Amino acid sequence: GRFAVKAIDLRRMRLGANAERQQMLLSREVEILRTLPPHPNIVRLVDAFEEGPWFLMVLERVCGGDLFSVLTARSPPQFLDAEAAHVTRQVAEGLAFLHRQGVIHRDLKLENVLVASERREPPLVWYDVKITDFGLSKDVTMGASGAHSLVGTRPYTAPEVELKSYGMSSDIWCLGILVFIMLMGRFPFEQIPGEQSVLERMVDEMQCGEAMKLLVSGLLQLDPANRLSLSRICSEAWLEGASEGAPSGREAKRQRIEAPRAEPSMAQDCSSRAERACGEPHAAEHAVGDAAQHYIRTDKHQRELILAHLLDSLDFEQAIVFTNSVQQAVSLEGLLASEGFSPLLVHPGLDAAALADRCQRFRDFEGRLLVSADPGGVAPADRPGGCTEAARLSLVVNFDAPAAPGRYLDRLGRGCRFLATGCVITFVTDDGDVAVLEEVERRFRVNVSAMLAKVNLDSDARL
Repeated sequence: GRFAVKAIDLRRMRLGANAERQQMLLSREVEILRTLPPHPNIVRLVDAFEEGPWFLMVLERVCGGDLFSVLTARSPPQFLDAEAAHVTRQVAEGLAFLHRQGVIHRDLKLENVLVASERREPPLVWYDVKITDFGLSKDVTMGASGAHSLVGTRPYTAPEVELKSYGMSSDIWCLGILVFIMLMGRFPFEQIPGEQSVLERMVDEMQCGEAMKLLVSGLLQLDPANRLSLSRICSEAWLEGASEGAPSGREAKRQRIEAPRAEPSMAQDCSSRAERACGEPHAAEHAVGDAAQHYIRTDKHQRELILAHLLDSLDFEQAIVFTNSVQQAVSLEGLLASEGFSPLLVHPGLDAAALADRCQRFRDFEGRLLVSADPGGVAPADRPGGCTEAARLSLVVNFDAPAAPGRYLDRLGRGCRFLATGCVITFVTDDGDVAVLEEVERRFRVNVSAMLAKVNLDSDARL
């Protein structure tokens, strides 16, 4: 299935010598994961509950093993510079996300970075990764700027932790150790050197390119204030150079080798085909034909409940829900927020700055769901702030059926530069909606099939 279950035997935990601490760590991990919005480089908690003597955590399934296992299975156990740079950027983006949420991980190591997928391009292998294991993490959003306990796995432990002071920069030190191990296949030292000059000599002796040496040197600074910031790690040109050829965006999605899974995901590749497809039947067919096109015939007053059910049931990374009015969009935003989806809302009433900000947040994957009101709620590609290049978009829902075939294509084209794969679902409530979809099929040479004749809203069944 799509999920993994972490089972903790509460009986064994309560009998242990550190029972109280273990229960505290478990509670902390669940609490932190429950509050985190989704992010592509963080393992997602689906549910957590007690069942008899067991505590069960239902987590996003990540099938490729941990980074330690992947690294040690190689001969020699080292990554090439480009491979290490590709992983480093993802881990840095995951850490930056955690820090924005006020969370210090405090136990970043190879074993806590899971491989979600890989793409082989000999001699290189590109790994897509997610950070996991938040048992030692600390939420500092209550006003404290750091943690004050001796935590972490000792070979990765930052020097300030010995003084029982652990801030967000301590995670950056751990990242430096992790990068060193990926490149060299060993830990950098048994004891932390007392002087920065010793660390610099160690870095100079690394068998890797200058770009990666600069990275490790910037991460492994004894003074936390001198360490590279995560934003700089993610944006520096040297990282682009070190990872030249690494897959990104839609290219990575199209070519990577997914870890085996029993149920296929709707994760998709978002094409950058130009808006020329609007009004050109053959180009339009090419633009939207690979996405599954469905409709649901329902009563107008049942749509909100059905939408909530669908979003809870379908496996998607990001989705856009289109409406024909601002009033309907605002109503949907409130409903979906109450269901825990935390949607972003865009509509014609927003000023340009607010529209640009929300669209950028959606592109940056700060939210999985965008609610957009026509006309103009999602800006076209030539307007600043448009939600083009939303590379993780895998679901488009026409909550209100478009008024004309051109608007149907316009929503895909202006919302996501045409969905190459994934799913488009349109709610149909009257014969006028049916006529529009029939014209869409004829004009754009696509098949819009019935998805569900009826959704049982009283059932816990999943699609």
